[in-house]
Amino acid sequence: MEKLADFSQYDVLHFAVDSDFQEWVLRSVNDAYWKEVMVKHPNKKKEIEKARKLLQSIQFKEKFPSKEQIEQSLENTLAHIEKNKKQTRIYLYKKWWAVAALLIVLMGAGWVTWKAMFLHIPHNQSIIVKQRIQNDKAPGGDKAVLILADGTHIVLDSAGNGFLSQQGNTKITKLENGMLSYDDSGQKPNEVLYNSISTPRGGQYQISLPDGTKVWLNSLSSIRFPTQFVGTERKVEITGEVYFEVTHDATKPFVVQHENSLIHVLGTHFNINGYKDNGKTQVTLLEGIINVATDNRQITIKPAQQAAISDNGSISVSKDINIDEIMAWREGKFIFDKADIHAIMKMLSRWYDIDYEVIGNINNHFGGAISRNVPLSKVVQMLELTGGVRIRIEGDKIFVSSK
Repeated sequence: MEKLADFSQYDVLHFAVDSDFQEWVLRSVNDAYWKEVMVKHPNKKKEIEKARKLLQSIQFKEKFPSKEQIEQSLENTLAHIEKNKKQTRIYLYKKWWAVAALLIVLMGAGWVTWKAMFLHIPHNQSIIVKQRIQNDKAPGGDKAVLILADGTHIVLDSAGNGFLSQQGNTKITKLENGMLSYDDSGQKPNEVLYNSISTPRGGQYQISLPDGTKVWLNSLSSIRFPTQFVGTERKVEITGEVYFEVTHDATKPFVVQHENSLIHVLGTHFNINGYKDNGKTQVTLLEGIINVATDNRQITIKPAQQAAISDNGSISVSKDINIDEIMAWREGKFIFDKADIHAIMKMLSRWYDIDYEVIGNINNHFGGAISRNVPLSKVVQMLELTGGVRIRIEGDKIFVSSK
């Protein structure tokens, strides 16, 4: 029997798009090999079974369709969608989202719901894409640097679990799940000490602040906070994109500062996207009520609303937002809803630690969802199959052009 490949990092997506796996599921080829895989990787049985169900759910006229028939099935489906599309290339409208939701229930979290993945990535398409990828990029992960009050730097992704440092009356611990926890003893500090945590490109991290508030940092983001919250408010400063689940304390409001804006809360769940290259700061509320203020304006927003703060301090509120798309990063996914190529490339650049260049004018819009835990090449395949673009990866840069 041939030597087994390393499937330790495979999820449902990886198995479903693996051509050898497809041969086994659809044509019963190399049955002994895949049985041995399940013996050697018992923790992957669930992923394998879900991938099998996905492939077996496709309806073919013949029991053992050829590769050409699988590809033809894909082409027919895409042609049908193309025929019914609107003025721009926008996919996954209500019917597609309904199908995606149904399949998510079947398949579980963390797999592709892109329409092309409902079938099969053509073998020749995979070969063509691989020829344009000279250096595939692994997805990002839990990476961050903690800076203590005295300036000491601790690389959290390489630090061991357990006690890390004592900051005044607060103990800092790295938990088994990787989260950083601040345990306030409750004693009044002699002085207020500040720590900061920042993530690089390709990084993300979760922190539990001294008051129990949970914080998630996306790539290229940071938070600065006191190791004990004293006084009349709990104030932190952030950059990039950060999600908060704030512990309620009616006597001590929680305040987030991002550049020229302040967000005041008591206890709530909200997301702040303040990347500089977006041109505005977006504050999205999931639960509770928050007050957003700048030098020019102050406004209160309710759940499922978003406040957009411009550089000049003006604030606009939108009720027509896609919460799933906004919070996808927190759930380990990319979700695109009528997204343009520049918005997508910014996300990929931050998560895969890679630069990009869009060649020419590309007006296509994209819709779909894919796990953030797959190699960049898988995202490239999805984009090429769904949006009429050609992408190549050379070293640490993506080049995107029209087909």
